Amino acid sequence: MGREIYTGGRLIRGVGGVAGAVGWMALKREFQEIDSSMGCWEAEAAGPALARAAGRASAEAVVAEARSGNAHCRAAIEQAAASLGLGIANLVSIFNPQMVVLGGGLMQAGDLFLAPIRTTVRKWANPRSANQVRIELSMLGDKAGLLGAARLALDEIP
Repeated sequence: MGREIYTGGRLIRGVGGVAGAVGWMALKREFQEIDSSMGCWEAEAAGPALARAAGRASAEAVVAEARSGNAHCRAAIEQAAASLGLGIANLVSIFNPQMVVLGGGLMQAGDLFLAPIRTTVRKWANPRSANQVRIELSMLGDKAGLLGAARLALDEIP
């Protein structure tokens, strides 16, 4: 999950260069062994978590089956979307952003995730922040990470 915080035209990296490692944000009190290697939020809401929850080989397989009407896969997606939404709600409450842009592998199936994420954010985030924020899918698709890395490299050139 996101490893950058970009605000006010500046990238915030933190003292150890890991600011924005939000996948480590805790979402529940119970610690699982997988949390120590993936982070709590990532263990609940990333593609591998979705595949594990649905008992499938990949998140892509879960999405394909959900689109075909598989109720178990749809339920797994709803749970992953709720976990994504809960973490995003925390960030919205902390940063009060104008917009949250979602990208990455899971967001390729954005229509299955976007509405439940928005609903969860509206429920859990600070009400004022929740009413102001726009939650959108990245127009860059699966190229977002590569283009973001290129931008970081450009920022480092004197």
